[in-house]
Amino acid sequence: MAKLTWDESYSVGIKIIDSQHKKWFNIIGKLEDGMQNASGNQDSLFLEDVIFELKSYVAFHFGEEEKYFKRFNYEDSEMHLKLHRAYTDKVNELHAALLRGEAGMAERLLEFVQTWAANHIKVSDKKYSAALKELDEK
Repeated sequence: MAKLTWDESYSVGIKIIDSQHKKWFNIIGKLEDGMQNASGNQDSLFLEDVIFELKSYVAFHFGEEEKYFKRFNYEDSEMHLKLHRAYTDKVNELHAALLRGEAGMAERLLEFVQTWAANHIKVSDKKYSAALKELDEK
């Protein structure tokens, strides 16, 4: 898969959220770079570190989004929260597979997080832009 690179097509028009999304892209970039440097033979300790960082940062980011949903009464928040739970469940599932020693985990993790981040931001997150626009007005 091609490297996931931030560009304005990912912007939701809210600086604080865009900044958090960029941090998420940086973590995904660590995985991409680590895989490139390892020539496909990915170290499980490295993957565990990246998974931990993804889980920790995304928990923070999802919490921030969800806080804003409540604050601004975002009407589609329940559906969005389900998407957040699905992401968390899948990353936990991939982490468990890594701990079981399943092969190809770096590739599976990378494909999932790249695809999910790109699609989630460009589709689901863009839907809340209008509802949360006041964040940039304060």
